[in-house]
Amino acid sequence: MIVFKNYFKIVKKFLPIIIIYTTIFMIFAVLTTTINSESMFDTVKPNIAVVNNDNSKITDTFIDYIKSKTVIVPVKSDEESLKDSLFYREVDYVVIIPNGFGDSIISQNPKKIETMKVPSSYNSTYTEMLFNRFLNIASMYAKAGMNDDQISSLITKDLEEKTNVIVISNNQNLLEKANYFYNFANYTILAISILIVGMLINIYNNKNIKKRNLISTLSYKKINFEIFLGNACLTFIIWLMYVIISIILYKNVMFTTNGILLIINSFAFAFSALSIGTLVGNLVSSREAQNGIVNIVALGSSFLCGAFVPQQFLGDFVLNLGKVFPSYWYIKNNNDISLLSNINYDTLSPIIINMIIIVAYGVIFFIITNIITKLKLKNN
Repeated sequence: MIVFKNYFKIVKKFLPIIIIYTTIFMIFAVLTTTINSESMFDTVKPNIAVVNNDNSKITDTFIDYIKSKTVIVPVKSDEESLKDSLFYREVDYVVIIPNGFGDSIISQNPKKIETMKVPSSYNSTYTEMLFNRFLNIASMYAKAGMNDDQISSLITKDLEEKTNVIVISNNQNLLEKANYFYNFANYTILAISILIVGMLINIYNNKNIKKRNLISTLSYKKINFEIFLGNACLTFIIWLMYVIISIILYKNVMFTTNGILLIINSFAFAFSALSIGTLVGNLVSSREAQNGIVNIVALGSSFLCGAFVPQQFLGDFVLNLGKVFPSYWYIKNNNDISLLSNINYDTLSPIIINMIIIVAYGVIFFIITNIITKLKLKNN
């Protein structure tokens, strides 16, 4: 194992570069998948204008309810002023309460409230939902034969009721984050493999070193095997680092069946990434060219296959183009694994088939690499 030992002596020499590249990509991956991961929702009070032409207990209760849920903006009651306030977005919604509105609810023949709103506005839709909630409850009590005082009292009590939501488990949310983390691994694992593996292969492909190896007692196949073994160990270490980070971030789900399948799927992809890095290293000798290939292969496949933009948002043409890359099957598997709830043969078989496809890509790339190296050897 002379070549294998020498391989890691070279790795030690380039260790600072390897650490820098690996750390940058890892930090980028962690930040991308953790920053703003918690969604915070605050109730936003829409701005509305109210023109009240009625004087009744139910209408007063309705106005109090509106004040508690919205911001009432003082606007002149003429039509032109109301339309101007909507046009300039001073208000999102205008409510014009007709005279006799409260009495019409009790008589079960409610008068229609005139409204004006900003088209296609979320605040307008939210305001309508609030109004409908009040009016539906008022109508229900009116049908029960209650007077305006009873209706007003009961509506106020009902609308004060709130539901407390308790999150018993957030494993599904963590699984979605882990899925995105491993999807992003498409870029980081590919980029690191092409840069680092390719860089080390270039050293062995140096003419002087290559000639010295060829006249040694070691066979050509053994030399290549030990170089491959070194590349495999290095890729395994990088993959293992990625897995350890995912366990630290999402430990509650990484030891479940879904989490273990994500890890296995990423291992299959790491093998495929190793084969791509080996192929690039044997094809390209320039460091600048390798950096360019990183952008083409790693970035390109990430965009086409759904690492950065989820596959469900990509068009059919883009997805069909992405199927050319092993990244598509890797990311598709991650998405399927994150949705997996019932583990059985039928649900696992498509995932296993996709893993076989990913590994098959790796085998094909290694065969191509072997053919290329043999041709280069004959030419030399």
